[in-house]
Amino acid sequence: MNSKISITLICMAAMVMSFALVQNWNIADSSKISFKIKSALGIVDGSIGGLKGTVSFDPNDLSHSNLDVTLDLATITTGNGKRDKDIKEETTWFDSAKYPKLAFKSAAVTKTTGGYSVDGTLTIKGTAKKVQIPFTFADAAGGGTFTGTLKLNRLDYGVGKSTMMVKDTVDVTITVPVKK
Repeated sequence: MNSKISITLICMAAMVMSFALVQNWNIADSSKISFKIKSALGIVDGSIGGLKGTVSFDPNDLSHSNLDVTLDLATITTGNGKRDKDIKEETTWFDSAKYPKLAFKSAAVTKTTGGYSVDGTLTIKGTAKKVQIPFTFADAAGGGTFTGTLKLNRLDYGVGKSTMMVKDTVDVTITVPVKK
């Protein structure tokens, strides 16, 4: 009986240690989520800040790597104060008073020929959709940078209405410096 308990305790300790080996990264304040969208007046560039959450990543143990992060929609900026106010506050756009955060929670991280890919759920304005984000990780002494890109259809999340003035597809670039 004691040998069964000992084996069980050893197995449990090994499991705990394997979870502890996955590197938890601290998100730098300089993290940037940029976006571009075509409009009738040209390309609108913008960014969303306030990235907070948990980033656990180990290129040697992707099965235990995960992301659970949020962005503060009140930080949206496009360089035009009136447009920023409108897209934050109008109920047809982000309605940040009712939906103050954009959230991403990973389900799986995998290795690809160009780097990595994270599958997960992106939630905007209460609408959750599965997305896949290809990314790279540049390791540096004591830290590193995650960089990824994706295209989103803003209408899938109820952001704005279909119009000839603004395209539906948004190009998103993710740059997240991290520290150990």
